[in-house]
This record gives sequence, C-alpha cells and structure tokens, in this order.
Amino acid sequence: SVSDLLNKGWRSCATLSSHLRPTFPEGNAAFLAVESGPEAGGRRHEEGLPSDPDSSAKGLVFHLRDKKLQQRSVDMSTIIKHKEFPKFKSWTMDLCGRPLTIEVGKVAELASASAMVKYGDTTVLVAVTVAPRPRDGVDFFPLSVDFEEKLYAVGRIPGSFMRREGQPSLPAVLASRLIDRPIRPLFPSDLRNDVVVTCTVMSVDYDCSPEVTAMIGVSACLSYSDIPWNGPIGCMEVGYVDGQVVMNPNQEQKHRSQMDVTVAATMEKVVMIEAGAKEIPDEIMYEGIVKAHEEIKKQVAFINGIVAE
Repeated sequence: SVSDLLNKGWRSCATLSSHLRPTFPEGNAAFLAVESGPEAGGRRHEEGLPSDPDSSAKGLVFHLRDKKLQQRSVDMSTIIKHKEFPKFKSWTMDLCGRPLTIEVGKVAELASASAMVKYGDTTVLVAVTVAPRPRDGVDFFPLSVDFEEKLYAVGRIPGSFMRREGQPSLPAVLASRLIDRPIRPLFPSDLRNDVVVTCTVMSVDYDCSPEVTAMIGVSACLSYSDIPWNGPIGCMEVGYVDGQVVMNPNQEQKHRSQMDVTVAATMEKVVMIEAGAKEIPDEIMYEGIVKAHEEIKKQVAFINGIVAE
C-alpha cells in the first residue's frame, strides 16, 4: 500500500511512481502526484480529500485521478466529424435588387419536400408533407396551410406569463390564406390525400416581405416534390410611390405607397390578386399587375431550373 512504501522511506516521486505503476490494473491506470510542505495538509482539506493523519503528518498529499481525465489533453486520436449533407443544393437569383436564395437537402429531411428560403435577410423554413393514402369519407381536398410567426424572428421574447408563443395572430392567419388561395386551384380536383404546408419565419428583414418569401418557397417545394401540382407560381408585391409603380417596395416606400397589391401567377396567367388602394385610376392598377406578372415569369423560370436539376 502507499503507507507501507512511505514507511520504507520511498520519498522520491520518480521511484514511488515506478513502484506503484505495476499495482494498477491494465487499462485503468491512475495519475499520482505528490505534494510536500507545511501547506499540504490544508490544501488536502480544501480539495475534499479523505482524511489521512499519517500522510498529513508527513506533509505528503496524493492525488489519484482517473487516467481518462488526463487523456483529454493529450489524446487527440478522436476525430469528430460534422454531419454531411450530400443532397444539399443552393440556388440564387436577383429579385428586385435583393438576392433570393433557395436551399434544399439540409433541413426537414423527413418531409415530402422542404426548403430554406432567404430573401434579403428574411428567412423562412418551408416544409410540405403529403399523406401516402387518400383520406376516407371526404369529398374535398384536405389542404392545410400554416404560416407560423415567431417572436425570435424579430429579436423579441414573448411577454406573456407563460413566456410562450400564443395563438396565431391575425396577420399570420391572413398570410396563410394568402398562400392557400393561389395554390389550391392548381391541385387535381380529385386529390384526397392530406397535404400540410408549414411556413416558419426564422428571421425578418422589414424591407423583404416574409409572405412573398414563403409563397415562393411553397411553390418551389410543391414543384420538386412528388405531389401532383400544376405549378409553379411566383409572387410579387406592387406599390405606387411618387407616380411610379414599384415592385416589392421596402418599408419606407410602403408607408408612402398609394396602393398595396399582391399578385400570384403562373407563367401563363395571373391566379390571385389581393389589392387595396387610395382611389387610383384603373390604368395604374392594371399597369402594376402586368409588370408584376413579367417579374413573376422570372421566378417561375428560376423554379423550373431548380426542378430540372
């Protein structure tokens, strides 16, 4: 034992170590350190070591530590590899002077189709899931669109007593309906499989609409998924500022705009218009819709390129 070796006069740490090493089981060796001096007994008490009057009197403290703890600083043979995403792809286009990026193959991999869509600094996670079999006993298409707003997207913490997100706000419900209206007529009329579309806002850039970003992402996911759908579609917001029609106006332009129009369309035709205006002429409204359709054709071509790859 350690006390026997001390009584025999083994005072050299090197000699003591050479005699102790063979006594430990193979593969479970320990680290031994010897401290001497008048302060050793006090340090022994501070570190919570078991009381040993003999060794305290001799001014020696032994620290036995598991070998595995020591290997943390010296054993560098373990290589930690991050998860790889072999199917990850990213595409980018310019949309009204701001980059629009669609990334697939990295998030929500168990969904039928998913994408992380970024427009400026606005980021929306879109996931589309379809049931493998039709629902029995229904005579309608069971499509559900959920636009989820999160307070962390704008850097806020929920202020309720529970510190949790509450029920969907009115703008979130209207955004869900805004996405539902243009995509629902493009599904086959006899489709009875449950389809769930979820759009989660991850971050918000006030100059880039999360609703437009989400609709473009939903169109891309439905297009490259196995769900039968007669798309893709694109989406644009139209404003009228200082006598000029503006595509996807920023926050400052929206405050001064005389009309607020959202247009969704395929390559051939416009499928949805949501409009509000301050008594502007019909010609200006028509001009805005036509210009929005021209920009939407670029989005549709962009999504068709993603599907082709």
